[in-house]
Amino acid sequence: MKPFFIISTLLFLITSLVFPGLLSAKSEDANATSPEKQLNGNKKRKGNNLVDAGEEEIRMLRKLLELPPARLKILRKTIERMEKYSEEDRELMRRKLSRFKAGAPDERKKFIEQIRRRHELLQSHLSKFSPKQKIEEAKKFHALSLNEKRKFFEDLNRTSEKRKKF
Repeated sequence: MKPFFIISTLLFLITSLVFPGLLSAKSEDANATSPEKQLNGNKKRKGNNLVDAGEEEIRMLRKLLELPPARLKILRKTIERMEKYSEEDRELMRRKLSRFKAGAPDERKKFIEQIRRRHELLQSHLSKFSPKQKIEEAKKFHALSLNEKRKFFEDLNRTSEKRKKF
C-alpha cells in the first residue's frame, strides 16, 4: 500500500508541475499564460516545450525510486513540514540553503556539525520522556516555526550548559 501511495503522489506532483492548468478549476483563458510564465520563471528549465519541462521531474522521480522506503518517509515528512512554512520561513530557508551551497567546504562541514549537535541535543532532551510523551514532544517540536525552533534550541543549549557546570 505504501509504495502505491508514494508512486501515486509523485505522479500527481509531476502531473501538476508539467501540466499546471490540468488540475486547476480556473477557466482556460485565465491559465493561458500560466505554463509560459512557469517555464520562463524557472532558471533550471531549458527550452519552452513541455517535454523539456518534464525532464527535471523525471530525473527527480528516478532518483526517488532508487531511495529506500525509510529515506522516502523522511523526505515525505520534510515536504509536509515545508508545505506549512510561512513565506517568511521559506525565504529564511532559501537564504540558509544559498549560504550553504555558496560556502567553502570548511563552512559546510561546520554547518553540518552544527546540525548534528542540535540533533543530538534534541535526542538527549527527548530521551527523558516516556515513549508516549516522546512522540507528543516530537510532534510539538515539528509544529514549531523556524524561529520558534531556533529559540527552543537556544533555551535547550542554556539548560544543557547549566547541567554540565554542576
